[in-house]
Amino acid sequence: MVTPVPLERLKKSKICFVSHNASLQRNNRLVKSLSQKYDVSLIRSLTRHSSNKLLQPNLSSALRLSQVGLMSLVTTTPMFLDILAAFFFPSELKNYVLDYATPLSLELAWLGHRSLSKFVEIQEKFLLRNARAVTVPNELFEKRAYDFGASNVTVIPNYPSIKFNPTLDGLTFRKQMGLSETSRVAIFTAAGRLEEIYGLRLLLESWKIVEERCNNALLIIAGPRNDSEISKSDILQRAKTLNIRNLCVTGYLHNSALPDWINIADVCLAPRTKGFPIEYYDDKDSTKISEYAALKKPIVATGYSFSNQYMLVGQSPEDFAEGILKAFAGTCKFSEPNFWENNEGLLFKTVDQLFEKK
Repeated sequence: MVTPVPLERLKKSKICFVSHNASLQRNNRLVKSLSQKYDVSLIRSLTRHSSNKLLQPNLSSALRLSQVGLMSLVTTTPMFLDILAAFFFPSELKNYVLDYATPLSLELAWLGHRSLSKFVEIQEKFLLRNARAVTVPNELFEKRAYDFGASNVTVIPNYPSIKFNPTLDGLTFRKQMGLSETSRVAIFTAAGRLEEIYGLRLLLESWKIVEERCNNALLIIAGPRNDSEISKSDILQRAKTLNIRNLCVTGYLHNSALPDWINIADVCLAPRTKGFPIEYYDDKDSTKISEYAALKKPIVATGYSFSNQYMLVGQSPEDFAEGILKAFAGTCKFSEPNFWENNEGLLFKTVDQLFEKK
């Protein structure tokens, strides 16, 4: 049994958190949680997502990460880093916790970078084997981590904060936004990579079918992000080409605004592009789905692994449209809320053990 580390000691203990994208919800929550108990310094790493590249160089941060990595060779200061932050400097890292929430080699293969994918898989295995501890969002990643050689894996789902709540009741918000009080509303929260991963074409083609069978149906696309590869005007133009009539595209929304939009939905949508690897993705991994569930909404998903949180349908416009119509008819059960704070204890336990074993 591990003896708890005194809180006064933990507050003095330093952790270096290395992130490829500190603004990602999961990374943001990890940093905030760790900062409650530890002295956390944040470094942005060599790579980050951009609008048209999976990985984009960030040379100044690369130098900083290299310095941190070299320092970790001669100190016991632990590092907490995500998989994208780590893989360019695996041989320099010594005392670290790895957050493994992206099957990077599989995603690269899907995006057409097969040679790079093989190299990255080697790095993934090296990092997982040598990590003092590994955190993952679900049991699907847990199995992959163990299969790749990890020895200590903790599941910490990618749930929203318990503060993820609407500020207005649904009727008031509809009026405020100029939306019909009687429309049957479906919502899709859109960030980036809508074409590659998040099934935008499938969504619009499905919605065309829904409109033909349900006159008062309204699709709301909450987003996309400002640096998305597909803009608000692009989405509206595609919808016009399909003769879609009832569509509201909000443009960029801060995360704090999402609960009010999700709250007015009769059904929430989670499509993924056909062919994208689905075996590691479910409600525990998906920020989108767990935010829907936080407000107890019926969810229709396609391109994910099985979960009791949503109605899982086939990856065709006809199947997805049928799922949406069933949800409008009340045959899709409501999801159950889960929150990040409920799992903070698992995170603290994982890192406390790291200090205890110094």
